Amino acid sequence: MLQPVSNNLSNPLNPQGRFSRLSYLAWQTVIFLLAIPLNIYLSYEMFQIGLDEAYRRTDFLALFLFVTLALLVVYSSIMFAVRRLHDCNRSGWWALLLTLPYLNILTLLYLLLARGHQQPNRYGPPHPTAIWEKIMAYIGLSLMLIFSVLIFLVISKSPVLFH
Repeated sequence: MLQPVSNNLSNPLNPQGRFSRLSYLAWQTVIFLLAIPLNIYLSYEMFQIGLDEAYRRTDFLALFLFVTLALLVVYSSIMFAVRRLHDCNRSGWWALLLTLPYLNILTLLYLLLARGHQQPNRYGPPHPTAIWEKIMAYIGLSLMLIFSVLIFLVISKSPVLFH
């Protein structure tokens, strides 16, 4: 029989262990909130000098920061998805579906909505959701709702998309 893997509560970027729905959403929210200021700064810098000039004059530091940020977000999102899949007693390889158009939406919905196993499974014991994770998850849900409404309003008012 397989021995359960440690839950690795101290390292959320470790693919071993499990994440509950709220823990998954909380850590995704943390990464999102950490990435926003750097993304705003990089966007400001790029548009400050103009897009054409930005492509001609590559600022090595800005490019390095942008690539590092992108890699961090992608890596952490994959690790969080793997741990969430483990909670549903699924292989982490299913996270590759996040790279496929249309299937990524269904996979994301599965990660957010599927109930995890309440008992220990081959990936370890259930992840106890900390209070701060619950708070961050609800902040993340609120942000998703706000951004969804804003995107809907922008799209519904866009003459380019519907005329």
